[in-house]
Amino acid sequence: MRLNPTLLRPSLSLLLAASIAAALPAAHADAALNLATSSYTETADGALLLNAEPVRLSHVPTLVASDCIKVESGGLARQRDRTQLVNTCAHAVKLSYCIASDGNGNGAMRCDRIGRRGFEAATIAAGKRLTVATTVPVDADIRWVACRAGEHHYSTLIDDGTRGECLVAEGPTAIAAADPR
Repeated sequence: MRLNPTLLRPSLSLLLAASIAAALPAAHADAALNLATSSYTETADGALLLNAEPVRLSHVPTLVASDCIKVESGGLARQRDRTQLVNTCAHAVKLSYCIASDGNGNGAMRCDRIGRRGFEAATIAAGKRLTVATTVPVDADIRWVACRAGEHHYSTLIDDGTRGECLVAEGPTAIAAADPR
């Protein structure tokens, strides 16, 4: 039995479409997005379109894991005076936090320096700790949002640290996928 080679040859448009679809999600798959330096546009449905990256970020409230975090002083002798955020959950979290202004000069970590939205985040593995700062007492007003860690999951604080969000990158925006002609 002989096969007709034209039946085996996919159309050029089908190949191009598959190549473009495979390449566009890679815009955020290979490297983590630097949300801290990205500008964004907020859509009517509350999603964010990152202007520096071809990515749409959507709110996913089910990823919130803020109850996993507790504040403790350092457990080791050399860290006894250092405040730490501890992940008590059995899964990793992405955490964004800030310190309410109390006059102790916490610099960039102060909530009033976040403004409308702050994308700085850290990942804390299950059962692990993140040291906040040497000068922050355990009873300081530390605000945070923790989100279940996962590929393309992000946490962000908004409105001077008064609220937090868990976001998921959904892939390339329609702007990025548009025909460049």
